[in-house]
Amino acid sequence: MDKTVIGKTVLVWITNPAACEIIVKTGKKIAEELNAELMVASIQQKIRDNWETTVSDLEALNKASRNANAELTVIYSDNTFEAAVKTVREVQPIAMVTGVPGNLRKNLFIEQLQNFDKDVPIYTIDSRGNALKLSQNT
Repeated sequence: MDKTVIGKTVLVWITNPAACEIIVKTGKKIAEELNAELMVASIQQKIRDNWETTVSDLEALNKASRNANAELTVIYSDNTFEAAVKTVREVQPIAMVTGVPGNLRKNLFIEQLQNFDKDVPIYTIDSRGNALKLSQNT
């Protein structure tokens, strides 16, 4: 990971190929408003059964990143939260962006991020590109 990114960076977390375009696009707007760099990251499991789907998903995530003039950083880890914490420590973002959680596990990911660093605001992006800034004292 390029440590020269440290400073004013908005870190966008994506995994869902169907929603990634709007999440990255809205994340770019937030980064522009904050006069910050945009970093797009995706944590992927190390072991996959269906490589064709994985490649297709990663192509969609990469395309969404390129369309926002950002580079996709893919992190391979079977411990999603540990990988996210390591990335947040290295990047030191001024804000983070995710999609709207679709299940309990994703809710837990956002809650864990909030608890890890309460000073970094987290925005969730819905399917229409609306951003909701989550309360930092949640």
